Amino acid sequence: MVAAGFGIAVVPRLAIFDQLDVCRLEIENENNYRTFYMVYSENATLTSAEKRFIEFAQMEVAERGLSNAEMS
Repeated sequence: MVAAGFGIAVVPRLAIFDQLDVCRLEIENENNYRTFYMVYSENATLTSAEKRFIEFAQMEVAERGLSNAEMS
């Protein structure tokens, strides 16, 4: 759904990410037993709420030192 331009999602890592036209933000913490990703379509027009949520997630990841907050 994300690759089709329908918003964003927080999901576990999937091998299919490499085949989809989506951006990925790794959310990782040594206390977590799983790594989650927030994905969204690079080509979709995001709503202002979606943009603010992405910015919020990036800031939280960076401030908490949860990962390198690298977008790919």
